[in-house]
Amino acid sequence: MTADGVSSTAYVYDGNNRLTEETKTVGQSSETTHYSYDNNGNTICKYTETISPATEGQTTEAYISAAGAAEEITSAGTDYIGTGFPETASPETPLPETVPEITTGQALSLEAQTADTGTDESSNEVNNDNSVTINEYNGLNQLVKTVTGDITAEYTYDGNGLRASKTVNGVTTNHIWDGDQMVLEIDGAGNVSNKYVRGINLIYAGEGANRRYFLYNGHGDTAQLTSTTGSSIKVYEYDAFGVEKNIDPEDTNLFRYCGEYFDKETGTIYLRARYYDPTIGRFITEDSYWGKDSDPLSLNLYTYCENNPIDYIDPSGHMPVKMLRNYFNLYRTGKINRDSVAKQILLMNIGNPYVGFHEIAQIFVGDKVAAKKSEVTLEYSIKAINDKGKTIKYEADVVKTSQFGKYVWEIKPLNGKDPKEQLELYKEKGDLALGPTYSDISGIKILSVNNIFSNDYTLYMGINFPEKGVATYYFYSVDEDGKTKELSTAAAKRICEDILFPMFYPIPMPMPMPLPVPVP
Repeated sequence: MTADGVSSTAYVYDGNNRLTEETKTVGQSSETTHYSYDNNGNTICKYTETISPATEGQTTEAYISAAGAAEEITSAGTDYIGTGFPETASPETPLPETVPEITTGQALSLEAQTADTGTDESSNEVNNDNSVTINEYNGLNQLVKTVTGDITAEYTYDGNGLRASKTVNGVTTNHIWDGDQMVLEIDGAGNVSNKYVRGINLIYAGEGANRRYFLYNGHGDTAQLTSTTGSSIKVYEYDAFGVEKNIDPEDTNLFRYCGEYFDKETGTIYLRARYYDPTIGRFITEDSYWGKDSDPLSLNLYTYCENNPIDYIDPSGHMPVKMLRNYFNLYRTGKINRDSVAKQILLMNIGNPYVGFHEIAQIFVGDKVAAKKSEVTLEYSIKAINDKGKTIKYEADVVKTSQFGKYVWEIKPLNGKDPKEQLELYKEKGDLALGPTYSDISGIKILSVNNIFSNDYTLYMGINFPEKGVATYYFYSVDEDGKTKELSTAAAKRICEDILFPMFYPIPMPMPMPLPVPVP
């Protein structure tokens, strides 16, 4: 990928189509970011080496020591960014946590300032140091007004909770949505101010000479804007949590980190349910989902992507449980069909297909057991007091409440962990009965695979109910000749990673006239 005819970016991928090197070259200087992965495809190390004539490859790393003092390390050509290990180190010698900004080839200075951050009664961030920011919220805990210095912004929302408009110092912009994606912006006089054309990602914005095409990096961030002729207009770089490097205050593009909407007036990213502040790496309001004791990172209600923004994105501003229930309701009410709900759940969990598989099974089990005059809850919350007087929370996969009582189903992959211990716990702590068995669910389409070396095939999920309170999901494929093949859960995961990841995050390639890419 070439920008402005001066700088260029080259990408290297391994045999599993995972990004391993990203080299950015400007003149005689270059910066190469290396990525390494574990056996499950998770990013375990990211580091950058910088080479320039002025520094002869020396880089400076800033970090905070265990004693709280600012420290720095100068090394010959290797600059470690984020968490991970250097090539020459062992896992027993992890790097110290780094600060967001790394300065190369210059004297490094760190300036600490005391923050004075307060919260209102709803635990929302209401001010910070230097310039005081005052935030106002409505009864639904939605941000409706924010004042910082001489900038005042006001926001309104529609019945679905999406932002309907924003007014900054008296200038109003109305948002028009297609589902949960913004497609138009209209000014206060009713004129279209921005038009957004989408496929899997945002393809282009604007019209005529003002049309800008979007190119993305492997994380889904806007990496470059191009004109209709393919020439570069703007190049973007971010740190892991989305802080934009060399930000241009005159930049009119609003879709940047993770391809999401950036509010210039506040420096936050609008993620539908909440606002994310990349400078502090967290949301400014609490999550409505209180997390799970079995997942400690979910218990911090302000955390962004469980502090792992390299592997995950959070386009909804909610934890997965909220999204899961929303998709279940959409499917139950006929607003999204059978194939689409499975595909959307899988895409929302592209960083971890195992979670996607489990949630797809939850939706279809919940739909199967639902009946008239009953209520089905996914991730049913159970609270109990232990011997020490502490409140313990559990979440049961699927619970149906009817006039006859409450029934529970625990969902596992074929040959997965025995659910009996969990079910006994739910019966005791939640006063739940084991749900009855049902006929099998088959033909849940996960994705279609075009195989250039053999027959095309379709990956399916099936679900059976082997005993009371238990639902088991499994996978199989059917090729174009109708031949069926059983697949393990691990094999299904690998197929999804190989097919979906490169389609959802395509390799950035400048092109004169990008065309919509069909959703896989």
